[in-house]
Amino acid sequence: MAELRGFASRQGWQIMGAYIDHESGGRADRAEFRRMFGDAAQRKFDLVLVWALDRLTREGETFEYIERLTSHGSSS
Repeated sequence: MAELRGFASRQGWQIMGAYIDHESGGRADRAEFRRMFGDAAQRKFDLVLVWALDRLTREGETFEYIERLTSHGSSS
């Protein structure tokens, strides 16, 4: 977390919060994972910063999740 926060600070990005799950990344029903998508739908942030993609998810749908996050930032 310290490295990610430091990187965000050096970029001049405001940190809106953190989504930390302690369950396996192989499950999509994690509470913080779901909350992240809910916040994305409400446009509470512009960017998700992760240490590595396998920290976001270990499911085969990794790029579908990224596309889903990206679509929330698209203007209608």
